[in-house]
Amino acid sequence: MQGRVLLFCLFILSTSCFLIDQKIDIEVPSGYIGWVYVIPVKDTSGLDIQKVGGRYQINHNGVAYVPVSVLDIKKDSRVLAFEGSKDISADMRYAGSVYAVKDSGNEYEYIQFYFPSLKERKIADADEYWRNKSWEYRSKFDSLLETDSIVFK
Repeated sequence: MQGRVLLFCLFILSTSCFLIDQKIDIEVPSGYIGWVYVIPVKDTSGLDIQKVGGRYQINHNGVAYVPVSVLDIKKDSRVLAFEGSKDISADMRYAGSVYAVKDSGNEYEYIQFYFPSLKERKIADADEYWRNKSWEYRSKFDSLLETDSIVFK
C-alpha cells in the first residue's frame, strides 16, 4: 500500500513539474551583442513572427514576439537563447521579467536580457564587473517603444 502511495505522489510531483516548467527558446544571430525583448502577444495578426528550428527568432531590434498561448509571464517561464544549435543562455546578463507602467498609463509585461561583447561574456555573471557596469547597459526599451518598434497586442 505504501509503495502505491509513494508512486502516486511521485507521479503527481513529476506531472506538476512538467506543467509548471514552461520553456521558450529564442534564436539570436551569431555574435549578437545587445538587448533582447521577448514580448508576449495575444493578437499575432500583422506581426512577422519568425521561427528557426522551432525557436522564436529576434528581429533587427532584438525583439521576439511569442504568442501568449506559449508564454505566460505570470507562470514559471524559462527563456533559453541559442546561436544555431549552441545554447548561449549562460551568456545572458540583466535577465528577468519586467512589469512597467509608463506615463501614458499603459502597462507592459515582457522578458528582457542583454548579450555583452564576446570578450565580456567570459566574465562570470556574479562578478563585480557587472554591478559596476550596469549603468552603461541600460535597456533601450523606452526608445523602441517611442518609435513604435515594439508592438503590444
